[in-house]
Amino acid sequence: MIGAICAAGVLDGQLAQLSPPGIVLGIGSAFSHAGTLYASGKVATEVNPWLRGPLMATGALLLVLLLFPPVFVVTEVTWNGFWPLALAIGLLGMFVPTLCFMFGAPRISTGLATLLGSVQLPVSILLAWLAFAEPISVLQSIGVGFILAGIAVAQWKRESGVHEHF
Repeated sequence: MIGAICAAGVLDGQLAQLSPPGIVLGIGSAFSHAGTLYASGKVATEVNPWLRGPLMATGALLLVLLLFPPVFVVTEVTWNGFWPLALAIGLLGMFVPTLCFMFGAPRISTGLATLLGSVQLPVSILLAWLAFAEPISVLQSIGVGFILAGIAVAQWKRESGVHEHF
């Protein structure tokens, strides 16, 4: 958590910009993401990933459309260039990752799938820096280091059989 807070730039003066509904929705997103990771490796693993991936993506789309109806598409969107961009974002942001996860999750443990999912924030920060020359603060770099160290420690404990009981 400390790594995620640092990596997200919350302590770089952005703490005052956080809204309580945003925090609640972010926590809800984390639980939803964890549920998806669990379901990907445990639910209907006998179904072909080529079918299971699109079904999960379609379910997610329907939920999002239910919560946030796309009225802006009809009223405000400039149609020039919208659909190619929407298609690229849909393929690269939803379809390809979900499909890859549908193929991979049943072959690994739920814990490892969760660990792989937690690499998302460090990769996003790295790609923002590489592709868009976004500045990365020292605190964000430390946060990324914490996240990667946490992943390494969790994986090491899992492989070595070290378990702590509270």
